[in-house]
Order: sequence, then structure tokens, then C-alpha cells
Amino acid sequence: MSIMFPIVFSSLYDNIYNGLYYALTALSLALLVFSVFVSLRKWGESSAASFKGQVLGICLAVVGFAIIIFTGVFLNALSNSGVISEVLYQRLHFVVFYASVALILFGIDASLMTGGQAFAGARRRYIKALRAVQWSVFLLTLFLALFYLLTANINSSGILPQKPVFFLPLIYVVLAGVVELPFLALTSRSAYRKSFAWFGFSMVLILVGALREATIISLGDPLEVLLLAFVPFTIASFGFYMCAKSLPKFVP
Repeated sequence: MSIMFPIVFSSLYDNIYNGLYYALTALSLALLVFSVFVSLRKWGESSAASFKGQVLGICLAVVGFAIIIFTGVFLNALSNSGVISEVLYQRLHFVVFYASVALILFGIDASLMTGGQAFAGARRRYIKALRAVQWSVFLLTLFLALFYLLTANINSSGILPQKPVFFLPLIYVVLAGVVELPFLALTSRSAYRKSFAWFGFSMVLILVGALREATIISLGDPLEVLLLAFVPFTIASFGFYMCAKSLPKFVP
């Protein structure tokens, strides 16, 4: 019994880990798909350009985040089954990852454009300048991440070690959302304040998960690692649903 117990325990632990991993992934993706559905249903409720821009921005951010989650799980499964090499998995994963991060930034940018319309004078000019700056900084982080991804040394086991710099574009974009969206929610007189607030809520939670995935937040137990990344991702997916649901019913 003393020999069998660790084996049984290990098997049970693996089953719990895998069950949570796929359950949280499925729940996150379901919430994100439903968020897009809710957003698109609201599309015809107003002809205002700001409304349609905000709906489109939410959809782009949601689709980007959904691709990040789905691609990570799908390519990881291909890598574990030996269909693709570990190095190809890492490089293919992060190229798709960066394109998806750009979609999230498009969503944040749409909120800035929508919220900025509620400001006047210098504040509106500040928002316009901020949009240009954040895209410039994003392109810089993207260049740095791609440079390190494509030039990183492969170790003796044929594995490309994952580095925090690979996550730099996502961390930057999410940090921008963490700062800018609550600012819009608190200071703008826009009818979209609740939507901005929920969008910012999702960004905060994605930031927690991203810092864990980038190993900036480090834990030893694999189950704790999973929960610290995927529970915030799942709650962030719910936040996106609330972001879509809280869009105003009528905007003149």
C-alpha cells in the first residue's frame, strides 16, 4: 500500500488538474462566444457611429482573448502528442498570440475613441495623442518580443525556454487597459461608462493571469499555477460578457 498510494494519488492529482484545465478553458471560451453574440445583437439598437465603434471594439477584444486561450490549449495538445515540435509550438503560438493581442488593443483603442468624444478641448486632444502613442509603444514591444523569440537559443533538450519578454506585448496592452479604461469610466460623461468599467475589470484579471504565465508571479505547485492563471482568465471572460451586456440600450 505504501508503494501504490503515491501512484494512485499522482493519478488522481493529474485527473483533477486536467479536469480543471479543460473545464476552465471551456467555460472561458463559452463566455467569450456568448459575449460576442450579445454584442452583435445590440448592433442594430443605435445608428450612432460611437455605439457601433464600441460594439466592434468589444468584439475584437473578445475574439483576440478567445484566440489566445484556444490557440494555447490546441497547440499545446499538438506539442504533447508529438505532432509538432516544442520549438515550433512556441514560435507558432507566440506569432498567433501577438496578432490576438493587437485585436485586444484595437478594442481598447475603440473605447478611447468613443470615450474621448465626451471630452472637449485639451482633453480630447490628449486622448487622440494617447491613442497614437500607445500604438507606437505596442509596435516597439512587439519588435522586442519577436526579436528574442526568433533569436533565442534552443537548449540541449531541443526546447525553446519560455521567457517573460515573450509576453511583453500582452502585458503592455493589458496595463494600458488597466489604466485607461477605469479613467474613462470615472471621468467621462459618456453613456458607455459601465461598459468601460467592465472592460477595465477584465483587463485587471487578464494582467494577473499574464504575469503568472510569464512566470513573473512564480509558484511551485502546478495546480496553484493553473488556478492563478485560468481562474482570473475565466472571471475576465465573464467581465467581457458584462461589458457587452452593459452597453447602453439607446444612444442618440
